[in-house]
Amino acid sequence: MKPMRIYLADLTYTTLSLATDAFPLNIGFIAAYANKKFGKEIELRLFKYIEDLEQAINERPPDILGVSNYPWNFNLGLEFFKMTHAVSPKTVCVMGGPNIPLDDESRTEFVKRNQLIDFYAYLEGEEAFAELITRAFDVGADREKMKSDPIDGFIHCIGEIDVMKGNMLLRRRNLDEIPSPYLTGLMDKFFDGILSPMMETNRGCPFSCTFCHEGNALISKVNFFSIERVKAELDYIVDAVHKAPSLVSNLMFADPNFAMYERDYEIVEHIEKIQQQHNWPRSIFASTGKNKKERIAKSLRKLNGSLSMWMSVQSMDPTVLTEIKRDNINTAQIMALSGVYQELGLPTLSELILGLPGDSYERHVNSLAKVADVVIDTDRCNADDVFARVVARLEMRLRRPGQELDDVVRRVSNTQRHTHVHLQFLRATHCSQCGQRDDASRLSIDGVACPCIGVAMLHAQLREVLPGGRRKTRWDVPPCRCEEVVEDPGAGLIALAFGEEASRAWFLCTHSIVPPCLQS
Repeated sequence: MKPMRIYLADLTYTTLSLATDAFPLNIGFIAAYANKKFGKEIELRLFKYIEDLEQAINERPPDILGVSNYPWNFNLGLEFFKMTHAVSPKTVCVMGGPNIPLDDESRTEFVKRNQLIDFYAYLEGEEAFAELITRAFDVGADREKMKSDPIDGFIHCIGEIDVMKGNMLLRRRNLDEIPSPYLTGLMDKFFDGILSPMMETNRGCPFSCTFCHEGNALISKVNFFSIERVKAELDYIVDAVHKAPSLVSNLMFADPNFAMYERDYEIVEHIEKIQQQHNWPRSIFASTGKNKKERIAKSLRKLNGSLSMWMSVQSMDPTVLTEIKRDNINTAQIMALSGVYQELGLPTLSELILGLPGDSYERHVNSLAKVADVVIDTDRCNADDVFARVVARLEMRLRRPGQELDDVVRRVSNTQRHTHVHLQFLRATHCSQCGQRDDASRLSIDGVACPCIGVAMLHAQLREVLPGGRRKTRWDVPPCRCEEVVEDPGAGLIALAFGEEASRAWFLCTHSIVPPCLQS
């Protein structure tokens, strides 16, 4: 009997730049657990790049295709499902990831609206995907027979109306029961000198922020991989990085609160030891903890400025923080870490969200002012000047002539919970395309306004790169002539602020497929 062929993909756009350069650790965990349970009964392949997956599907279509779902690759996953159905109608198409509503009613509507998805996995995917493989073996990977009964850990449609939901699987307490994607060799092919290794030392978050998928009460309990396993993975990674075609200097952590737990300092000490021996990693990206300022500051100093940290306060207004259930996070402690960053000569990055429940124009601007006072290096630039520029840019982006910005904030708040604006205060960042520098700030809006627009938004500039290297400021972008506007938070925000035509014209994320109507 031939082994069941399974492809798992965590895709990224690659046209002008990578939408995400992280190793596909997520599908690595699922593959490692599936290999442990089914062994030679399955043939598993992992993919990150569009071209590789497309070639594999055309040459040897899989029995099961599983893709991840994040804001930056959801549409891409659906396009691959379309392509796969055309090449291999029998292939079962599976999706999983956090980019799905948390409440049952909205989640049901999501799967009804996206009929290309045969099965969607809840929460952690290792055990759920193993349940799906077991069902596929039982019925010969026949899609309709697989759908005849619920599969634990999944939700799926039967026809266009009925939805079937499996039981929610218990989260795994002992994470070491999932084999390491690194130590089993599953990640070896991704040490290509382009992607950055990503690690996960724990799962779960004790905070209940309503705007974050990890604020779900179902994952509030924090479970840990063993320290011994984490150290072994770090040692494996540093050896593999130095064998790659070119050196990637960055290491990433998927932990929602890195350096906040007491045991994290032992991991930090091991990283410092590796840095002394191998001069790697030179930079570390992690979502650091929201509390335990002294513990985080200790790690920052130990790593000699290689650890980057987002001071993601989201708002400085007490009413807003209470509304989003973030009042158990001490924003003053978060902002106090700015002094440690200045001591180490690091850029200070902060994040605010526009349109949160209870927010208003005045409250948001007051939050901007408080953040600006703390994070701007006054030896390099004038905080008042930067703040004035930021507010002017905010108004220009979000308000039509004659419309009060407060009204826009209120309407956005009532329309899309996840619509938000990132405000990042940067020090002397530069655009990788043209080299120009911007010592103040950048303002960006998440989301994809139009399914056929993919012009890159450069790191330090609000500019658009058009074919042939021409650049136009965002205000000059011609309207897209496609007729569809996807239901997306970013699109909703721009439609509110500028109208439906503008929402067709603006590209609001890092996807990079230039539509035919912008190529003339």
